[in-house]
This record gives sequence, structure tokens and C-alpha cells, in this order.
Amino acid sequence: MEEEVRQALAARYAKRLSPEEVIRILDQLSEDKPRRAHAKKMLASEFLIAGRRVEALYEAGLITRAERISWDERIAQDDVTLDEVERFAARKRNCQMKAS
Repeated sequence: MEEEVRQALAARYAKRLSPEEVIRILDQLSEDKPRRAHAKKMLASEFLIAGRRVEALYEAGLITRAERISWDERIAQDDVTLDEVERFAARKRNCQMKAS
């Protein structure tokens, strides 16, 4: 019975995708969808990266909860580009380094 459990767990978790594979699949899915009336500012993988950047800033104490919520809403509404999020994150990290 123990061996059956090991085999079942190995089969379940052996099929995990790498982060690169997930990003590739998300990008492919977003490219395959017909474009809306307005062009999207970010690919699906960029939404994921942008959200992680904002989350990291919040966890590091570099932005307030209100700022995080604001950025999360902008990302969800496709109202910002990944480049804008990256520039914001860089400014916040630079401010922290200068304060140290």
C-alpha cells in the first residue's frame, strides 16, 4: 500500500511544468486570443511578473498596503505596462538604498 501511495504521488507531481514552460504557455494563449478593441498592454506572463514585483515591494516594506492595492488594481485592469511596474520598483529599491 505504501508503494502504491509513492507511485501515485510520483505520477501526480512528475508532470509539473517549469516556470519557463508556464510563461511560454501563457504567452501563447494570450497571442492566440483575438485582440479586443484596444490592444493589451501586457502579455499574460507579464501580468504574472508585474504582480510578483508589486508583491515583493510590499513584503520588503517598500510600499504601503494602499499602494499595493492600487498597483494590483492597475495591473488587473491592464492599465499599466510591465516596464512601468519595473521602473516603479527600481525607484523604490533605489530610495531604500539611499536611506540605508
